[in-house]
Amino acid sequence: MSISLPNYGFDSPDFVQSDTFAEFQKEYDIVLKRRYERWKRVINQGDLVRGHQLKRFCRKGIPSEFRSHVWMNLSGADKEMKENPNVYKSASGLQPAKEFNTTILADLPRTFPENVNFSAAAGLQNKRHSLQRVLQAFAITFPKIGYCQGLNYVAATILLVLDGPAEEIEEKTFWLLHALTHNIVPAYYISGMVDVQVDCLVFEELLRQKVPSVYKVLKEANVDCIVLATKWFICLFADVVPMETVLRIFDCLFYEGDKILFRACIALVKLHLDTIVKCHLFPDVVLTFRNICKDKQTLYCHEFLQAMFKLSGSLPRSRIQRLREKCRVKVMQTMDELNQREAEYRTQLELQRQKQNQVDHPEPDITPAEDNMIGEQQEEEAESEEIGTGDLSKTTCNSNGELAPAPSLVRSTVGLAVR
Repeated sequence: MSISLPNYGFDSPDFVQSDTFAEFQKEYDIVLKRRYERWKRVINQGDLVRGHQLKRFCRKGIPSEFRSHVWMNLSGADKEMKENPNVYKSASGLQPAKEFNTTILADLPRTFPENVNFSAAAGLQNKRHSLQRVLQAFAITFPKIGYCQGLNYVAATILLVLDGPAEEIEEKTFWLLHALTHNIVPAYYISGMVDVQVDCLVFEELLRQKVPSVYKVLKEANVDCIVLATKWFICLFADVVPMETVLRIFDCLFYEGDKILFRACIALVKLHLDTIVKCHLFPDVVLTFRNICKDKQTLYCHEFLQAMFKLSGSLPRSRIQRLREKCRVKVMQTMDELNQREAEYRTQLELQRQKQNQVDHPEPDITPAEDNMIGEQQEEEAESEEIGTGDLSKTTCNSNGELAPAPSLVRSTVGLAVR
């Protein structure tokens, strides 16, 4: 059996020279063959047993031939799918709430447009249709999340990796998406994306502690990590780093959980430290952080994964949790301030609107004759009250002895006539 790096429908990357990519493929194929033989023995033993060996194997990469099986098993998606056999089928093909469906349909052509599997050229095998069905079914089944931008890249990445008939791939993707959003990463995809902002600030605090020179650059350029790293977290690095590197991160994510995302963030920064510290201005920092995601350092996924665990150092989950609690307070305070400013802004807009409306539609001027008429009617009303006519005090009589409108209504009628 020939073991080599799949391209998953992507062309050769344009961020490195073709000979560099060819060299990477040649070197990585050797790694893949070695990992395939070792994983084959593990798979043949039966059920995957969590432990030091399996954790180490996931960190060293899961061969593409086994990824579907291992991801489904490690994430718990396989168990959920078996316990809920009709959930995806009943939701597939239905349309979610308009607010979600509109965004899903808009994001479909933006998702990996350069990939042949998501292009019109793929014909009936076009995975864009599968992506649409998965995202719509997910939004219907889990309305608390519905749809959030970023899920399209995560789901599309999974669709490219899994094997089997189209319907089976879609259902597995649906349950892997459920495992990620409900069990593995924080509530990144809930409206407001508070947890994404929290983890961006946790990353910023980790930079302050572990890479102070970069933290200093960010502060001096007035850049925060919410600007730099939101896509890293919301897409789980899909469409951020090269495809095989994304899959290697996913291999670890399904086993170890969200802590892996911080390791990837820190590795990206430390591997490009010399480039980042040369930046001084806001646009330079933003552009540099975008460029460091796709270069030779991130292409060589095996070396990048080694750097993730070596360069990030000790990163206990208890430490991350403490930082999250601290950063959540900051995020909520900021959101409260923004909401207050927005409320004040809306109030000012309404006052300006009312003021402009008074200028555009001024109250009509009352002529002397009309003023006398109103005055006489007011006197009549006062006299009727003195006589004590009860409810009839609210009416007057016309020359024919018929009930006429009360003075307040007359005043309105006069006003309408003037207009």
